Amino acid sequence: MPQQLGLCGHWWRLWRVAFYASYPGEQKTLWEAFYFSLQTLTTVGFGDVYPVTRGGRAFATVWMLLGVTAAANTIVTLTDAILKYRKELKADNLSKELLLQMSRDGSGKVQKMDFLCYELVRRGLCDSDDLSDILNLFLQLDHEGAGFLRAEDLCNMRPKRSA
Repeated sequence: MPQQLGLCGHWWRLWRVAFYASYPGEQKTLWEAFYFSLQTLTTVGFGDVYPVTRGGRAFATVWMLLGVTAAANTIVTLTDAILKYRKELKADNLSKELLLQMSRDGSGKVQKMDFLCYELVRRGLCDSDDLSDILNLFLQLDHEGAGFLRAEDLCNMRPKRSA
């Protein structure tokens, strides 16, 4: 569908150039008609080239609504294609070296926690020292080495009040 709309936009541009180059009273060269069309589509509108007849102004009114919409659609389609391409490139960069870097034990196998830690650091949300401190705190609180914390473990985390 976006490709069809883009093609439709090209036809509209050609028709507009042809209209202003051939409509009686407008007397625009092909270059002026193209320039006027491009100005309108990009919403720049310097005002140095403009329709001079009633028919030209009526055509321009319809053209502005349809043409600007078609141009915006073309820009959105192009942007989506670029973003999709960049996303695919990022996915391809997940290489063996990166997996080794992500895994905390160096095995190349990345668990959820490994991936979470790696992404937090990569996105700049914290640094590796902060993560090490947090993980060490967990290990200190998990006295039994069960891999989870209970209420009693968390009581040890509270600062003791002095009498």
